[in-house]
Amino acid sequence: MKHRKINYVAAFIILLFAALFRLLLLLLSYISIQSLNTNLSPEKQMTISEAINILSVFPIVVLLAESACYLIFRKRYFIRTIVRWHLWMTIISSVLFPIVQVIVFLGILTPGYSTDELKQIAKTYESLILFIGWLLFAIARLFFIIAMRKSVTSLKEPEQADESTGFLNDFTQ
Repeated sequence: MKHRKINYVAAFIILLFAALFRLLLLLLSYISIQSLNTNLSPEKQMTISEAINILSVFPIVVLLAESACYLIFRKRYFIRTIVRWHLWMTIISSVLFPIVQVIVFLGILTPGYSTDELKQIAKTYESLILFIGWLLFAIARLFFIIAMRKSVTSLKEPEQADESTGFLNDFTQ
């Protein structure tokens, strides 16, 4: 694999877009909780800390840190394939997977089930969905670590070691 210099900021822009999308999702969940709480009695209201916690803020911080790394190291040598895998896995885990979740819950499950049945289904598959989401996010971070590690290691290919010490060179001339 050859290392190539990346002089553009596409990786920075894609990761920034993913972080902003996650921030938008967080904002929408806050707004929806507030609107649901207006119709419920005080003892049935959901607190904001139940839905918005460190696990929902953590991906945003990580994505912003990675985008900053790509911006800072944009003139380094990277293996483009690994960077592309990182970006694709980030798009899948941070953008496409949440969209698929919303489509499945709102588009497919909501019309066919009552509210109580939806709660039961959500509880049943909640751990599986969380596992898949965090697994995809972790795989993307693994590709980021590999890309950063490969960008800071020595880029020179090891030279062939000359085994001669030059001791007999005087006799061969």
